[in-house]
Amino acid sequence: MKFDFKRLPSDVDSVYSFLQPISIFDKHRKDIEKEFLKKEDQLIVADSLKQQKKDNEMLNTCLFLNFNYTSSLDGYVDLLLKEYSVSVNQIHGRLNDLDNLVNFGFGDEMDQDYKIIENIDDNEYLKFFKSFQYFQNTNYKKLLSYIDSDRYQVCVMGHSCGLSDRTMLNTIFEHENCASIKVFYHEYNGKDNYTDIIQNISRHFSNKKIMRDRIVPKSLCKPLPQTAHFYGL
Repeated sequence: MKFDFKRLPSDVDSVYSFLQPISIFDKHRKDIEKEFLKKEDQLIVADSLKQQKKDNEMLNTCLFLNFNYTSSLDGYVDLLLKEYSVSVNQIHGRLNDLDNLVNFGFGDEMDQDYKIIENIDDNEYLKFFKSFQYFQNTNYKKLLSYIDSDRYQVCVMGHSCGLSDRTMLNTIFEHENCASIKVFYHEYNGKDNYTDIIQNISRHFSNKKIMRDRIVPKSLCKPLPQTAHFYGL
């Protein structure tokens, strides 16, 4: 599949039609503070918005942790860089990039059977666990550096949050700097997958109380716009 960037807006203002209502990209956002449970986080957001309005500039930074292997995100990022501080970590590699090889495999070392596999004492069984591929470059270290640096909100867009990335997602979701987790769900035929996604997210928490504190209620979430077009090669 190839992304059709001819259908992508050519200016920053128009790209909002694709990326709204993602909090930091929404010029008309309201009540963002409600997406955070802790008062200190609410105050940080409120102060940032006041400062932004005063200086007429965006103070937020954004890291796209991209689980896709393709260049589909590039067109959006190029537009956003004109106005925002945006970076991309293509955590599982990129097609045709020898410096960032594709990482296929399973990433759930929290599974009860993983210890059994380790104790077999045959490295062939560990060959396709993602952890050992993460050591081939600095992508994972950069992710850890980012989440260690400051408070952050997780926005889930298009990821099922399944068990194949459980260890990584547990690290992100249960990190002390994680302020909240906001889901942008898929809406179809009068239905949506919000509940499916948060049920998947729950499996990555060993502390269920923290899970309840951090997941943003559906009433404060919205479906991710399905306005991009793809065509086959």
